[in-house]
Amino acid sequence: NLPIIAMTAAAMVQDRIASASIGMNGHIAKPINPEELADTLLRWIAPRGGPAAPTPTTAPATADAAIIAALENALPGVAVRKALPRLGDNPDKFLRLLATFAERNATVIREIDGFVAAGELQAVYSAAHNLKGEAGNLGLEAIAACAESIEQSAQTECADTLMACTAELQAEFVRVRDSIGKLDRAGTPQ
Repeated sequence: NLPIIAMTAAAMVQDRIASASIGMNGHIAKPINPEELADTLLRWIAPRGGPAAPTPTTAPATADAAIIAALENALPGVAVRKALPRLGDNPDKFLRLLATFAERNATVIREIDGFVAAGELQAVYSAAHNLKGEAGNLGLEAIAACAESIEQSAQTECADTLMACTAELQAEFVRVRDSIGKLDRAGTPQ
């Protein structure tokens, strides 16, 4: 009677079907959408004895619309409105995490290229998978999509596609890194 909910980066329809076929009661794809997570948990978890927890009467605070607009303007192609709720609608935290992402992943493309050259496809897959998850959580959807393409190419052992995908990832990463760098110098948009 214990409900089991899959929380996975596998987000395609066939992945949901596979989860259900092995007995999962629910399926939540990464990056985690807080509302979907809450809805799924409420659907499958019954409160233990006693009344259910009270429902909040006020909506949670959201980031100021002007700040969101400024972030969207400064970070073209970044899904700011999707990322902020995952971070408690905290623009300062979002900016810190973006800067950390750019710094920590500055060499990831070279590492992936090295793994490709060495034929270490499992290492390529792992590096791309990690990058995809982190980028997806931060609303860096183009980087996440490039990383997913690299993941798939590593699984199918398609070297030509891997080379093209890593070049695309490099270009996208530079674009995003430059946008983040401009934000860092300018501070939080007001």
